[in-house]
Amino acid sequence: MATIIVGTYMFRYPLGGMLSWPLQYLTALKQLGHDVYVVEKYVYPDSCYDPVKHVVSDDCSYGIKVVSALLAQYGLENKWCFVENGNVYYGLSERQVNEVFRRADLYVENGAHGAWEEESTLAAKRIFIDVDPAFTQIKFYHKLNNGGALPEYDFYYTIGMNFGIPGNIITTNNIDWKYIFNPVNTSLFEISAPPSKAPYSTIMNWKSYDDPVEYNGIKYGHKNIEFEKFKLLPKLLNVSMEMAVSGLKEPDVTTVKDNGWIIKNAHEVTLSLNSFQKYLYNCKGEFSVCKNMYVATSSGWF
Repeated sequence: MATIIVGTYMFRYPLGGMLSWPLQYLTALKQLGHDVYVVEKYVYPDSCYDPVKHVVSDDCSYGIKVVSALLAQYGLENKWCFVENGNVYYGLSERQVNEVFRRADLYVENGAHGAWEEESTLAAKRIFIDVDPAFTQIKFYHKLNNGGALPEYDFYYTIGMNFGIPGNIITTNNIDWKYIFNPVNTSLFEISAPPSKAPYSTIMNWKSYDDPVEYNGIKYGHKNIEFEKFKLLPKLLNVSMEMAVSGLKEPDVTTVKDNGWIIKNAHEVTLSLNSFQKYLYNCKGEFSVCKNMYVATSSGWF
């Protein structure tokens, strides 16, 4: 049995989809027999989102309440630490979490935004998982060009399966990137047939970030750009097409609806892990688009 610490992104943005993503890692590692811990920090001021009040602030009490209960549900009570702005520790104390790092066999950087770089040096091994390919590497590229240093890990993984192969235009920054798939722990989901009139759907951000990312003089964007190619799809099919979307504003709302798309509020359908799972159960299948960055820089990241 190994002691594994996963640094990730749950408490700050406690919506169902975001909770499901790291939960796949945590529960699967635990089921494999490992001693698993989850750690997170505020990273920057006003980084905690309350989806009920629709506010961001330094107060992460909502996220702490939701995530601690969720972790306890899967046998991970007393196995977590969140550090709020002001160096306030919840769950494990500073002394306790440092003790875990000292005996850890592995630290996994998986969305913690580098917040545990100092503490994680105490672990025997450290790995970095990139879940936003090209965006991550371009960020590293600009950091190096501005005189910064890249984070040092024993191994680097990416879900960009074409990244680093001959012909791919994105720099590796001289890192030996290895490949990984985001795991799916199927035991977290029930197997059930959707309603007969269930739509094909997806849960998505219209734009993940406000500004495009520039690399070698070219600007790259998000799903809103690629969606233009498929906006007429509902009119060509005899099935319902739906998207639960955040960040979609007028005039795009009207344009999307006029083309036959059913629109749901992404934050409402993912308010909790249960509501996220319920939404998936009531969909016939998923249809989505990739971010413009993925499409423009490779024919098949996934």
